[in-house]
Amino acid sequence: MFLKILELCDFSRGRFSDEAFIEFLEDGLKESIVNSRENKKNLFVTRAFTKFFAIPGLRLGYGIYFDKSLEKKITEKKEPWSVNNIAEMAGITVLDDTEYIEETLSWITEEKKYMYEKLDKISGIKPYKTEVNFICVKIKDELFSKGLNVKKLREKMMEEGILIRDASNFKFLDERFFRLAIKDRRSNDRVIEALKKNLE
Repeated sequence: MFLKILELCDFSRGRFSDEAFIEFLEDGLKESIVNSRENKKNLFVTRAFTKFFAIPGLRLGYGIYFDKSLEKKITEKKEPWSVNNIAEMAGITVLDDTEYIEETLSWITEEKKYMYEKLDKISGIKPYKTEVNFICVKIKDELFSKGLNVKKLREKMMEEGILIRDASNFKFLDERFFRLAIKDRRSNDRVIEALKKNLE
């Protein structure tokens, strides 16, 4: 997949790859575009600590580039102190926590498989297999034609104390699509039961 992206990008105008969720993929770091043998001229890759390591408040991430000419351009544009001491210490600490990394990857792999299988059994929706910590779901045509769209479903789910992500403004999607975060088993079961109640 990553190599296909490289092939399609225009070398001369620059290429940008967002790998904020790369740690959620099994062998994701090994399959990263960073490790490809393709021409990486003008390639800039961004990664975030905020997703996998669950520290969104720190807004911590980093960039990887291979073209020395990009260094000067980046240095000219970036803020003088882009990372504070606390965020820097947190970043170093989480990268060393291999136990957390292994346990989180194992847990998310199991839960996304569980979530997909449970959602796939609910009539009226179609879940799409995922590689990360959320799953995209489509309201099937038979329900959509009867007037159910993501906004109405979102309101119903909010009454259950559950917030789903309206994905109707995502490129190529419409009012039939929403997104669910993969959580712990208890939370996932709660979402599944609420969907059954409001869809079946």
